[in-house]
Amino acid sequence: MMAASLAETNGDFYNTNGTQNGSSKPLLELYVKASGIDSRRIGACIFCQEFWMELYALYEVGVVRVEVKTVNVNSEVFKKNFLGAQPPIMIEEEK
Repeated sequence: MMAASLAETNGDFYNTNGTQNGSSKPLLELYVKASGIDSRRIGACIFCQEFWMELYALYEVGVVRVEVKTVNVNSEVFKKNFLGAQPPIMIEEEK
Protein backbone atom coordinates (compact mmCIF):
# COMPACT_ATOMS: atom_id res chain seq x y z
CA MET A 1 0.00 0.00 0.00
CA MET A 2 2.87 2.35 0.75
CA ALA A 3 4.27 2.17 -2.78
CA ALA A 4 0.83 2.83 -4.21
CA SER A 5 0.19 5.91 -2.13
CA LEU A 6 3.64 7.37 -2.74
CA ALA A 7 3.99 6.66 -6.43
CA GLU A 8 1.73 7.35 -9.36
CA THR A 9 -0.68 4.48 -9.89
CA ASN A 10 -3.40 3.75 -12.38
CA GLY A 11 -6.03 1.57 -10.73
CA ASP A 12 -8.24 1.42 -13.81
CA PHE A 13 -5.77 -0.81 -15.71
CA TYR A 14 -6.87 -4.46 -15.91
CA ASN A 15 -9.63 -4.22 -13.32
CA THR A 16 -11.69 -7.38 -12.91
CA ASN A 17 -14.65 -7.72 -10.57
CA GLY A 18 -17.21 -10.33 -9.68
CA THR A 19 -19.03 -12.38 -7.12
CA GLN A 20 -19.60 -16.09 -6.95
CA ASN A 21 -22.58 -17.78 -5.26
CA GLY A 22 -23.44 -14.65 -3.29
CA SER A 23 -20.00 -14.40 -1.66
CA SER A 24 -17.35 -12.03 -2.89
CA LYS A 25 -14.09 -13.34 -4.26
CA PRO A 26 -10.85 -12.17 -2.66
CA LEU A 27 -9.27 -9.15 -4.30
CA LEU A 28 -5.59 -9.40 -5.24
CA GLU A 29 -3.73 -6.19 -6.09
CA LEU A 30 -0.53 -6.43 -8.12
CA TYR A 31 1.71 -3.37 -8.26
CA VAL A 32 4.01 -3.48 -11.28
CA LYS A 33 6.68 -1.23 -12.72
CA ALA A 34 5.22 1.11 -15.33
CA SER A 35 6.55 1.39 -18.85
CA GLY A 36 9.13 4.10 -19.45
CA ILE A 37 7.13 5.40 -22.42
CA ASP A 38 3.57 5.27 -21.06
CA SER A 39 2.96 5.14 -17.29
CA ARG A 40 -0.39 3.38 -17.83
CA ARG A 41 1.21 0.28 -19.37
CA ILE A 42 3.06 -2.56 -17.70
CA GLY A 43 6.83 -2.16 -18.02
CA ALA A 44 9.47 -4.63 -19.13
CA CYS A 45 9.77 -6.53 -15.84
CA ILE A 46 9.74 -10.29 -16.33
CA PHE A 47 8.83 -10.94 -12.69
CA CYS A 48 5.81 -8.62 -12.85
CA GLN A 49 4.66 -10.21 -16.11
CA GLU A 50 5.04 -13.70 -14.65
CA PHE A 51 2.92 -12.81 -11.61
CA TRP A 52 0.36 -11.14 -13.89
CA MET A 53 0.02 -14.31 -15.99
CA GLU A 54 -0.45 -16.47 -12.88
CA LEU A 55 -3.03 -14.12 -11.35
CA TYR A 56 -4.89 -13.87 -14.65
CA ALA A 57 -5.10 -17.67 -14.78
CA LEU A 58 -6.69 -17.64 -11.30
CA TYR A 59 -9.12 -14.96 -12.49
CA GLU A 60 -10.04 -17.01 -15.56
CA VAL A 61 -11.10 -19.99 -13.44
CA GLY A 62 -13.14 -17.67 -11.21
CA VAL A 63 -11.14 -17.96 -7.99
CA VAL A 64 -10.13 -14.31 -7.40
CA ARG A 65 -10.60 -10.73 -8.52
CA VAL A 66 -7.45 -9.02 -9.81
CA GLU A 67 -6.39 -5.37 -9.94
CA VAL A 68 -3.12 -4.45 -11.61
CA LYS A 69 -1.72 -1.02 -10.78
CA THR A 70 1.28 0.51 -12.46
CA VAL A 71 3.90 2.37 -10.42
CA ASN A 72 6.04 5.02 -12.10
CA VAL A 73 9.49 4.47 -10.58
CA ASN A 74 10.84 7.55 -12.39
CA SER A 75 8.50 9.98 -10.63
CA GLU A 76 10.00 12.49 -8.20
CA VAL A 77 7.76 11.28 -5.36
CA PHE A 78 8.97 7.70 -5.77
CA LYS A 79 12.64 8.72 -5.99
CA LYS A 80 12.35 10.94 -2.91
CA ASN A 81 10.80 8.22 -0.74
CA PHE A 82 12.80 5.22 -1.93
CA LEU A 83 16.21 6.74 -2.68
CA GLY A 84 18.79 4.01 -2.07
CA ALA A 85 16.23 1.59 -0.66
CA GLN A 86 14.37 -1.37 -2.07
CA PRO A 87 10.65 -0.63 -2.39
CA PRO A 88 8.30 -3.22 -0.86
CA ILE A 89 7.38 -6.07 -3.16
CA MET A 90 4.70 -7.81 -1.12
CA ILE A 91 2.15 -6.37 1.26
CA GLU A 92 -0.33 -8.39 3.30
CA GLU A 93 -3.25 -6.91 5.16
CA GLU A 94 -4.24 -8.73 8.33
CA LYS A 95 -7.92 -8.90 9.16
